[in-house]
Amino acid sequence: MNDTDELLSKGLARDITRRIQAKRKDLNLEIEATIDLEVWTKNAPEMFETDKQWIVTETRASAAVFHESSEKHESDADSFEVDGTTVWFSVR
Repeated sequence: MNDTDELLSKGLARDITRRIQAKRKDLNLEIEATIDLEVWTKNAPEMFETDKQWIVTETRASAAVFHESSEKHESDADSFEVDGTTVWFSVR
């Protein structure tokens, strides 16, 4: 089975969402609390707008910025790697 661009985008969105939700829990945020979110990726497959919007909705982000380059990620950002992609994210 070949991974399509759509499947890769959805898979990455789910991984990012899971990590952000874990961070929300670590921060003891209320379920209804909104966050500001910033995400940087390196060597990532294209992420479709519908999947970015899904991340925003699922994580209750009131503002979100997605960067396709890791050049300027914040030094205090959380990070993880999945399938050769590096992701940094910051939750405020």
